[in-house]
Amino acid sequence: MRAFAQCLCGGRDEADSVVEAALARACLDRRGRNAGRSLELRLLTLVRDQSRSNARVAMAVPPAVSSLANHRASISDDDTLRWAMRQLPQDDREAVALLDGARTPAADAAAICDCTIATLLNRAASARETLRTLLATGTLATA
Repeated sequence: MRAFAQCLCGGRDEADSVVEAALARACLDRRGRNAGRSLELRLLTLVRDQSRSNARVAMAVPPAVSSLANHRASISDDDTLRWAMRQLPQDDREAVALLDGARTPAADAAAICDCTIATLLNRAASARETLRTLLATGTLATA
């Protein structure tokens, strides 16, 4: 769950905060609307929802102006994959994190992302291709 949150959030501190909030919500909603779902699915869905909520709040604050190239050049080799993941659209990042990172079955991952299995697999394939390009070139390819 923490690894999934880190893929969505990028930083460990923010991921820990998201996981903590998800656990708190799960404890409060033990007998709520998702009582029939497995605990793992409920928790991963709560992590996803919380990270999206945090992203919406962060978007309200204008980001510092910097070019992608300058940002990429300042990142150490250890953070290259994390940087590449952050460049993906949120839906694609969630798909590849669940399928490849957390090894969640496609049906469960689709339920977490609230989409069909085909949509989820398309998102993951798109994310993998974008990651290959980013890791090979260090920039986003424009079509």
